[in-house]
Amino acid sequence: MTTETSPDGVPLSGLEIAAQWATLPPEHLRAALSTLEPEMKRQHVARMKALALQEVADSKRAALEEVQAKRDFVLRMTGLCVGSVLGVGMLVAAMIAVMHREPWLASAWGSTGMLGIIAPFVPRLRGSSAAASS
Repeated sequence: MTTETSPDGVPLSGLEIAAQWATLPPEHLRAALSTLEPEMKRQHVARMKALALQEVADSKRAALEEVQAKRDFVLRMTGLCVGSVLGVGMLVAAMIAVMHREPWLASAWGSTGMLGIIAPFVPRLRGSSAAASS
């Protein structure tokens, strides 16, 4: 009653074979189920191995994402610190230039040109200047 392949040429699964055997008396069904049990166990073991491999891949991907997030955080914080130091330094230089009665030099150090120097370092300013130029 059972064939190894369907009319399409695709091998039958254990469930399809069992469905064919279901029309026979219970003794035949018991024999069919006892032969299907090893196949079902093999399929279960294969699925469990695939699931374990997927979990390992997911944990590796999560670890990689965590490392990338830490790297991004360090990059952003370093840029923020460097931008802050540059900004404060430029403002101090502008104040010193004012005290020495050099208004043009003070305006160069303390005006909006300061943003052009600081913007590449500060992440928020970097994003807004890139969006403005597009």
